[in-house]
Amino acid sequence: MTEPFLDLPPESIERHKSIGLFFEGNGTLRVRGHLRDSYTEPDGADTVMHEYRMDLWVDLPTMEVTRVEVEPIALPYGDCWDAAAYVQRLVGLKLVSGFTGEALARLEGECRCTHLNALISDLAIAGLFHGYIRLRAYAREHGEYPVLPATNERAGICAGWREGGVLATWMADGRGVAPSHIYPVPTRRED
Repeated sequence: MTEPFLDLPPESIERHKSIGLFFEGNGTLRVRGHLRDSYTEPDGADTVMHEYRMDLWVDLPTMEVTRVEVEPIALPYGDCWDAAAYVQRLVGLKLVSGFTGEALARLEGECRCTHLNALISDLAIAGLFHGYIRLRAYAREHGEYPVLPATNERAGICAGWREGGVLATWMADGRGVAPSHIYPVPTRRED
C-alpha cells in the first residue's frame, strides 16, 4: 500500500502520479512515469482502481522517442487493457514543445485511455528536467553555469516564465538562467 500524500478520510479517491528521468549513456534519456488511482474503503483498506507504469527512451541529439513500454498493472475492465498497445504511436515524436498535443492527437477515440492521457500529459516536463540535469553537470565540471543563448521560446508559458518576469528577462537579455535556490550562483561571472 502506498502512503497517502493528502491525508484523506475513508471513502475518498487519491491519484499518485510521478515522472522521473535519467541518462542511460549512449546518448539516451530514459523517462519513467507512474500513475495510480486508489479508493480508500470505509475500513481504511486501499483498492487500486487504475495503475500504469511507462518508460520512454529518447535520443538526446534529436529528442525523438525511440521506444515506449507501458505496463498496465490494475484496470477496471477487460477492454481497458487494450489501450497500452496504442502508446507505440508515440515512437518518432520529439519530446519538445508541442509534444503533449501531438501525443494526445495520436491517441484519439478508442485508442485513448483517460488515465494514460493524464500520464502522457506530464511527460513533456522531461524536456525541462533534462536541461536542469545537464546544467548541474556543467556547473560541477566548470565551476559555473553556462550562459544560455537569448531566447523567448518559453516566455509566456507559465508564471515562472511570464513576459517581463525575472527568468524570461534574464534569458532574453542573454544572461542565462536567473539565480534562485536551485541555481544558487549567477550563470556567468560579471567582469
